Amino acid sequence: MIIIKSKGEKMNKKINKIYSGNEAKKWYRDKPQSISDFVGKERLLQTIKKEIENKCVLDLGCGEGYITRKIAKTAKKIIGIDLSQDMIDIANQTNKYNNVSYLILDIKNIEQIKETFDVIVISLVLHYFTHEELKTVSKKIAKLLRPGGKIYILGINTDELIKHKSSVWIRHKKFQNIKIDSFLEIKCLITCGEYKNSYRRVGFYYYKLEHYIKSFINSGLDLINIKYLSPTKKLLKQFPSMESEKNLYVLMIFEKNDK
Repeated sequence: MIIIKSKGEKMNKKINKIYSGNEAKKWYRDKPQSISDFVGKERLLQTIKKEIENKCVLDLGCGEGYITRKIAKTAKKIIGIDLSQDMIDIANQTNKYNNVSYLILDIKNIEQIKETFDVIVISLVLHYFTHEELKTVSKKIAKLLRPGGKIYILGINTDELIKHKSSVWIRHKKFQNIKIDSFLEIKCLITCGEYKNSYRRVGFYYYKLEHYIKSFINSGLDLINIKYLSPTKKLLKQFPSMESEKNLYVLMIFEKNDK
């Protein structure tokens, strides 16, 4: 394992608590356990399946390696990056693939990565940056993408989240009169698995979907597709509580043209 220390960066203590110690252990799984897995990450995996064949992939904010493990047999090489020591420890302990490696690194310092990639996957990560931070981070990420390469971003559609009276999210009192860059810490229900009916803590900075899109377009990338994700009919039969979660997640696909 390679450890790259952040230069002059202080870890956000609120975010770090979410992914450390016992909280980190709750995130390990090989099968979907929460709405973000069933509705968001499974659709992401389906979308990138053919795109990553024999390709070099960067998994930003890989956590304990859920996405990385799922695509390891298909991709040529994968590097997973996360800020949490505990999450990377779990990822390394469960890694069975020679083409996978993990780094402890703050994405704000992603320029320390000196190679480029065909595909970059960013799954439920960008909401941990303020709007101003995202403007800088998106430019750094874009530089790691090879010409013709694609970035797949799974994000929270925060406009939907704050207006829904959701049954699987514990709502926050600050959801009323919310302002750009407000940091909210909420809880999301785990619907199955070892921690069924318990909650994972989730934190995010609030800003609108257009801010994501503009940041990457201004970084020289083209938006080629955007998909709003909702539970399927099959999922709703299994988990009726997901009925209120329509369009809660969004999948954005950007491409770096060959020019």
